[in-house]
Amino acid sequence: MADFLTSSTFLPAWLAPADDLAFPVLPVGVVGREIVAGPNSRNLPMIGAVTVLGTANLLMHLEAAGVSVPPGSGWRLGLAAVIVLISIVGGRIVPALVTGAIYLVVNLGAMRVAAVFAMPLLVGSGMPMDCRICDFRAGLRANAAPIAQ
Repeated sequence: MADFLTSSTFLPAWLAPADDLAFPVLPVGVVGREIVAGPNSRNLPMIGAVTVLGTANLLMHLEAAGVSVPPGSGWRLGLAAVIVLISIVGGRIVPALVTGAIYLVVNLGAMRVAAVFAMPLLVGSGMPMDCRICDFRAGLRANAAPIAQ
């Protein structure tokens, strides 16, 4: 019975690709409407990147169905879209984190005091792990049979 519930052999052939292709379309429609209506235009590239990701998904399904598309274009376009998405998100989040960290370092003198007290505790708690990793006997055994020769 569990095999029946997890198998797609009983479903029409068009249903799985349609369901898979609906995933990027619906967020672009719903979230894109909010991004366009909002005052912040810096979020507009997200709509394009997710749309390109959906296009790459469509190319993958067309190639699997036997339609004449350049071979491998779907996964190449998808990889490029994911890299662009990571770059966009990283370009927005990393500066915000760095700005927050600079604010803490410059404006909060308590952070310096906490660092002075926390550093010995952190070093002391890491010492047992260092001793375990650098076990002298295991090191001698490892040098007797090196991995790379």
